[in-house]
Amino acid sequence: YIPFDWLTPRYTTEALKFVEENQANSFFLYYAPDCTHLPVYSSDAFKNGSIRGEYGDAAAEMDWSVGQILDKLKELEIDTKTMVVFASDNGPALYESLKNRTGVKTPGIRKDDVGSGGLLRGGKATTWDGGFRTPGIAWWPGTIKPGQVSFQVASLMDIYPTIMDFAGAKVEQDRIYDGVSLARFLTGETKGQINRTLFLYRGDTMFAVRRNEYKAHYLTWGEISVTEPPLTRHDGVPCPDYEREHCNCAVAGDKPL
Repeated sequence: YIPFDWLTPRYTTEALKFVEENQANSFFLYYAPDCTHLPVYSSDAFKNGSIRGEYGDAAAEMDWSVGQILDKLKELEIDTKTMVVFASDNGPALYESLKNRTGVKTPGIRKDDVGSGGLLRGGKATTWDGGFRTPGIAWWPGTIKPGQVSFQVASLMDIYPTIMDFAGAKVEQDRIYDGVSLARFLTGETKGQINRTLFLYRGDTMFAVRRNEYKAHYLTWGEISVTEPPLTRHDGVPCPDYEREHCNCAVAGDKPL
């Protein structure tokens, strides 16, 4: 048994140990801290240190943890041979969505427990931009120029082909990949954008399609809770199964918008 408060320091220790042990070899470290996920937590060193409450404390500790790993790469002098990608698999949980949500295991949800999508609508578990559109950071001294900003539509599915491209390896040819290599965008070699289409799912149901700056919503869900507006298909007809985890009412012939 490990208390939640100990997890981020423990994760960090194990990550640093892994880097130390594999510094002479090619390695892949997948590090997924969960301190900003409910229940939000931080160690004593970060408690009550943020004006953003417990969520801010957790985010500050996660920032410290990532910094420890970057510092270790520099200390071992392998930073110029290592690409680091910082990304999220979804947007933030939202206070209004969680406070009345049935089945939430953590009682007494407060605004300090959750994040914010800023100007973007929606959050986690929705296909609004607040649920899918998250920032990503790539770091590789000597290869990726700092301070660059790209508006290329990208996906976590792009990480694998990007790594393979940088490594000079070829992806397997016996399957179809949804991801594309972003190597030339990260190095600044390519300034334009790839014309691509991304299909946005909730569970196994396609809710929306993104094509560059355009987005079509076929189904929309209020936020994360059945207390929000019901799941709606966009011919103006409310979905009769909106309390189900997945809607089965979208059939061939439904108008998309």
